This record gives sequence, C-alpha cells and structure tokens, in this order.
Amino acid sequence: MYYSELINLLAKIENDRQAKNILQIAQNNLSRKDFFRIKRDYKKSFNKAYYVNNFRFTPIYSDNYNSGIDAEFIEVFNLPFKTSENSKPKKGLGLKSSIQLSNFLPNGSGQWNKLNLSITQTDYPSSTGDVGAYSLSYENSLRDKSSIIYSITNVRFKQQNFLTNYLIGYKFKYSQKIDLLLGLIKKNYVDDFQGGEGVKISLRTKESFLSGGFLESYSANTNTYSFDKIGLSSKRRIFYKRTGYDFSIESSYYKGRFEAFGKKRNDQSLILNFYIGDYFGFYSKLSFVKRKSNLDIFDTNNINFEIYLN
Repeated sequence: MYYSELINLLAKIENDRQAKNILQIAQNNLSRKDFFRIKRDYKKSFNKAYYVNNFRFTPIYSDNYNSGIDAEFIEVFNLPFKTSENSKPKKGLGLKSSIQLSNFLPNGSGQWNKLNLSITQTDYPSSTGDVGAYSLSYENSLRDKSSIIYSITNVRFKQQNFLTNYLIGYKFKYSQKIDLLLGLIKKNYVDDFQGGEGVKISLRTKESFLSGGFLESYSANTNTYSFDKIGLSSKRRIFYKRTGYDFSIESSYYKGRFEAFGKKRNDQSLILNFYIGDYFGFYSKLSFVKRKSNLDIFDTNNINFEIYLN
C-alpha cells in the first residue's frame, strides 16, 4: 500500500515527524481497519511497541456439547453396562466468546518480544458443556531469529479447574520452509494420577499443503495415562472467495493398560472445518469432530456451527 511504502522509506532516513504527518493523512482517508494496519506498519518501521487484538462473540450450536457417549452399552471387566441418559450426547445453542491480545515489544536487537493473552469461554444452557481456556505466553526473540517461549494455560470444565499446562520451548528456523519448536511440558490435572511431564516437537511449514504437525511423548504419574501422540494439520484451502476448508488429524497411543477394559487405549481423531463468507460482513464455520477409540467409552462425535462478524 502507498502509505506503508512511504512510511518505510521515511523510517530508513529516520524522519519520524514526517511519517506522523503521513499517518494523519491516512487516518483521514482510510477506513478504520485499513488505518490500524498502516499504524501497525509505522510502529514496526520505527521500532516502536505495538499491539494486535481480536474480540469475538458468536452464537454456537453443538449436537454433543457434553462429549456424551453414543453407545448403548459399554463393557467393564468383560461385563456389559447400559449407559445412563445423563451420559448421552446433549444438543444445544450456546455462546462462545474469545479475546486475543498480543503486545509486541522491541528488544533492541531489531526483533520484537511478544506477550500474548488468550481467553476463550463457551457457555451452554446447562453448565455440563461449559469450557474455559485461559492462556498467557511470552516469547523472547533472539538475534539469530530464534526465540524462547514460556506459556501457562488453565482449562476449566463446569467452572471448575481441570488442567493447568506449563510449557517452555525453543523455536528456531530449521530451513527456509520449516520452523521447529522444541518444548518441555508439565501438566497438573485435578486428578493427580493424570499429571506428569512430557516433551513436544512442533513444526510449521511454508509452501506446502500442510501447515504443520507435532510429536508428543507424555509420562503421567500413572502409566495408564501416559501416551505418545502424533498430529498433522492442513492449510486452509479456498475454493470460492472466502469459502474454504481445513482439517487436522491426531493419533494417540497409550502406554499402560486400562485394567477395567483389559487393554491399552488407542485413539484416532479428525477435525474438519468448513468456512463460509463474506455475506454482509458475516462469516460462518461448520466443524465436524470425530474421535474413534478402541475403547468405546472414549468415542465421541460432534458437529459445531457458529456465525461471527469479522
């Protein structure tokens, strides 16, 4: 854009005063969204702190918001038990709210450190399906374009603490097309036997059908809940204007036997998302979530639909 190019040229000759005049002209002639993009470019060009935020409140429909069990019977110690009505999938319309706040801070080496706050809350008619995730992370960028990342995430179900996840990682550029993140993980569950430590390797790719993937090995306090997991995710593929799709797949292999079921647990998961927009400024997202396990009690199917204003 013309304004960005001009501001970038003024930054090279350190003419901050004239750049501010250009910024004022842009504010008078551009939409609010375009102006904030130019203002962000100005901050980056003159090595000033800047922020990016995103607020979204959307209605969401789910046909299984409580992750209920479809099976009529499950086997425990080789005996069939009928599943109760309370454990069946529940349908309903809820409200999903999300807040993303990112603050970029110049560190004197031509790089920006990043402080990020993320809050996501989903509320349904009963507290059964209510989920909240609250995350705070800090990325310290180094001179060689690598970075150290610290993060903490708290997950709550039914307004009760369920999981707190800690991560410290080292991110670096493996090649021109691949970024790698090597992370150490610690998880504290409300049930201590599920807590433990692990390692995770994540990658992001460019110019590929895939957007990335990960490998995770987790050792819980009880071996039944220790697992190895692998996952892949695609880039969003656009087939008409802003209409497109993406997907992610995961496989989990648990290391210890679930004695009540007489076998180890293995899961395969698929998430398929369809995006539709722009219609009068509104966008929609349709998600199909399926987890298939060799232990029926862990099977789940879910369809979510949400509408939001971008």
